[in-house]
Amino acid sequence: MKNDIKQIKNELQEEKKGIKTQKQAKLHQERLKNNLYNLILEKLELDLNYLDILEKKHDLIIETIERTKKEEEPTEAIKRDFIAFDCLPYTEKKAIKEKEQGNEEQDISDYNFLFKEFFNIYNQIKREEIEKERLINLQEEEKILKVCINKIEFTLQEYQKRTNQNKYEVITYLKYFEVKEQIIKEILTDFPEFNQDKLIKLYDKARKQIENKYKYTIQEEAEEQEKENIKLSLPWRLLIYGKAIKTVFKSIF
Repeated sequence: MKNDIKQIKNELQEEKKGIKTQKQAKLHQERLKNNLYNLILEKLELDLNYLDILEKKHDLIIETIERTKKEEEPTEAIKRDFIAFDCLPYTEKKAIKEKEQGNEEQDISDYNFLFKEFFNIYNQIKREEIEKERLINLQEEEKILKVCINKIEFTLQEYQKRTNQNKYEVITYLKYFEVKEQIIKEILTDFPEFNQDKLIKLYDKARKQIENKYKYTIQEEAEEQEKENIKLSLPWRLLIYGKAIKTVFKSIF
C-alpha cells in the first residue's frame, strides 16, 4: 500500500514537472517569435526592404536565437550554483559536456521552430505595415481636402464681399486653371509639407463638394442669371461677361 502511495506521488510530481516544462517551452517559443517580429521591424526601419528580409532570413533567425539566449541567461545566483557544481569532484567535464550538448540541441530546435514561423511573422508585419501606410495616406488626404475646402470657401466669401456677385458666378470661376493654380500655390506656401500631386487631385474633389453643397442655390441663381441675360442684347452680354472675368481675377488675387 505504501509503495502504491509512493508511486502515485512520484507520478504526480513527474506530471507537474512535465506541465512546468511544457509551459516553459511555450514561453520560450513566444519569446522567440516576439524577438523575430521586433528584429524584422528594426531591420525595416534601417531602410531594408521586404526582399532584403527574405534574403537574410537565415541570419535573422540566428540573430533572434542569440538575442533570446541573452534574455534568458541565468541570474548571478544561478550562475554561482553552476560554478559550485562544476567544481565538485568528477562533475566538471560531465557538466560542460551536457551543457554544450543541451545548447546545441536547443539551438537546432529553435532554428527549426523559427524557420516554420518565419513567413507567418513576415506576412503579419507586411499586412500591418501596408495597413499603417494606407491609414497614414488617408489621414494626410483628409487633412489636405479639409484645407482645400476651407481655402475655397474663404475665397468665395472674400470675393462675394467685394463684388456682390452670386455663388453661381463665383463657383464657375473656380474651374479656371489660373484660379486653381493660384489657390494651390497659396496652400503650398502655408503647408509646404503637402504633396503637390495629391493637392491638385484633391482640389478638384473639394471644388465638387462645394458645388454640391450649394447645388440648389446655384441652380436658382443660374436661372435668375439666365433670365437677366435674355433681357440683354448679345453685344452687351459679351461685354459684361468679359469684364466680370477680369473683375474676379483682380478681386481674388
